[in-house]
Amino acid sequence: MGSLVWVLNLWSLRLAVGAAALAITGATITLYGQAQAARDRLDAAYAHVQEDAGSMWEGL
Repeated sequence: MGSLVWVLNLWSLRLAVGAAALAITGATITLYGQAQAARDRLDAAYAHVQEDAGSMWEGL
């Protein structure tokens, strides 16, 4: 009976480690996606500023 408890504890630990790994992977993917979206927004804003600056020079 003692070895059965040991095996069940080992499986529980294995499942907990697997769940933690999945959670970390999911969080990493989510953060990467958010960072990529922020970078895209920043690139779009920078392009818009460059267009506005070009228009200002043409008007002079």
